[in-house]
Amino acid sequence: SDDVVYAKAIDDYKRATAEEINLNKGEIYKIHRSSPDGRYYFTEPLFGEDGWCPSSYLRILKLETLYVLASYQAKQGHEVNVYFADPVLLLQRSTDLKWCHIMAKNCKYGYIPSHILGSKSQLDAAKALKRASLPKPPPRTNSIARPRPSLE
Repeated sequence: SDDVVYAKAIDDYKRATAEEINLNKGEIYKIHRSSPDGRYYFTEPLFGEDGWCPSSYLRILKLETLYVLASYQAKQGHEVNVYFADPVLLLQRSTDLKWCHIMAKNCKYGYIPSHILGSKSQLDAAKALKRASLPKPPPRTNSIARPRPSLE
């Protein structure tokens, strides 16, 4: 959703109190709220653990949510599997715009071809096209004429 705020850890942070959790440099976190004393309450994406940390350890990101328009199986170690209609967070596009570094819904980071990503409206159009191209099901059994049993 557009209201979701994400941040990237700019350094490791080791918790100082029981209400805090550790940060790992380079990881992306979902921010829920901030406090007047300069801390963020966030969710650690991989394990779903919630907690506070000093805001000085995180840099707010402007991430775009895109959708997978065609499933993709990773072919190399730095790539990630994604499936049709999955939402992903766009972290960065390659300089040639052919690849995107994303965070998949399973919190895995990796690269996928950029041409398989699109907006919500492009996903809706792809779903409609998929539905239109599906073969029609065979007649239901109650619509098939059956011979009536004889009374003899």
